Amino acid sequence: MHSATLAARPSVISFALGDPGDLVQQAHDVGSKVMIQITTVAQAIEAAERGADVIIAQQAKSLKDAFVVARARPEARMSFGLQY
Repeated sequence: MHSATLAARPSVISFALGDPGDLVQQAHDVGSKVMIQITTVAQAIEAAERGADVIIAQQAKSLKDAFVVARARPEARMSFGLQY
C-alpha cells in the first residue's frame, strides 16, 4: 500500500483479487476500515482471519459460502440485506 494512502487515513480501504497480507493491519493501524473482495471460500476464510471489516462476495456461490464465514465471525459482517 502506498504510504500516501495511509497518510490520508481514509475511512475505508478496499482490496480485491489476492491476499492483502499485512496491509489489513496497516490500514487498521491508521484507523481505516477494510473491505476485501473474494471469489472463493478459501479467500473468504482468509479475509475473515486477516480481520476484514467487510467481505464482498463476487459470485453467487461465493456469496452463499462467504455468508457462512460471516455467521461464524460476526465482526466480519457482510452487507447484502440478509438477516444473520
